[in-house]
Amino acid sequence: MWIDRQEQLLRLIESVAPDEIWIDTEYDNQRYFAPRLALVQVAWSDGAVVIDPLEVDLAALNGWGGRWFSHDGTHDWLLLDQAGWQPAGECLDTQVAARLLGYERFGLAALAETVLAVEVDKSEQRSDWLRRPLTLEQQTYAVGDVVHLRAMTDVFRRQVDERQLNQAWQEESALVRSRGARLIERQPKAFWKIKDLRKARPLILGRAEAILKWRFDQAQERNIPEFKVLSDQIIVRLAWGKIKPRERSLAIALKQAKPCDWPKRQRPEPSSAQLEKKLKAWRSEQAAQLPMDLSMVLPGRCLTQLAQGKRPDQIEELNGWRQTVFGEQIKALIS
Repeated sequence: MWIDRQEQLLRLIESVAPDEIWIDTEYDNQRYFAPRLALVQVAWSDGAVVIDPLEVDLAALNGWGGRWFSHDGTHDWLLLDQAGWQPAGECLDTQVAARLLGYERFGLAALAETVLAVEVDKSEQRSDWLRRPLTLEQQTYAVGDVVHLRAMTDVFRRQVDERQLNQAWQEESALVRSRGARLIERQPKAFWKIKDLRKARPLILGRAEAILKWRFDQAQERNIPEFKVLSDQIIVRLAWGKIKPRERSLAIALKQAKPCDWPKRQRPEPSSAQLEKKLKAWRSEQAAQLPMDLSMVLPGRCLTQLAQGKRPDQIEELNGWRQTVFGEQIKALIS
């Protein structure tokens, strides 16, 4: 079913009252500064629709649908929240479930093949989802995602129950949702993320930082991606003075640039390096035995913090389900 009129959306709300729904979105992040929502696919126990967010007000759905399921839902949940549709219940991420259960490939298409023995046609994956009208092939592809997601969730729920990982699924899904909020707080790209600047002197680094800030502001003002304002390669050449800026505002920013230093990385103490190696070996062993994805057993940043001397109770990710499942083992490793 295709919904592109508000009265159709209101009829859906009146006629269907699901306790849980499966959601996917399509969006364009190649032509705009921030991703632009282009399509919303929704399934429930015995039905599915494709909604055109360019034509209807999604705020009418606020509180409708009960519990939400999405796959890698960071952008989905953020974009729907920005469109005015907030969930009535909890949000669960099926990619998190796949990682907890130790699936080696956890993309939606790969899981459909592994879990459901269904081969997903990817030919429309990079379609222009803002184009109207959508082709029948696009609509079929879009609704297929949530239908496959619904079927996979039944399998994951049984497996999560069997392994008593419900708390883990809930907590890790909440972290996925919180990442969406951090996406809003975008900052200019840091100069130390550009490989060709690694040997640059402080003045060049300062110039690069000024250009990156200028690029960010221009992209935001013009509502285009940052790479369409200036590529990283051009930024490096401008910073080194190999080419001159065309825009007066950029020339002024370069003139006002101040030298800055490359961030210093603190070298770990020998004891920290030994503990880090020990923790990595334990993590690999657990991941293989359970099975479970390495990042679910012990995220890399948590491993580093433990190696640097932080107590488990000082690390947020180790105070919930990981404390229950791995707490005693971790305590023994670092003691």
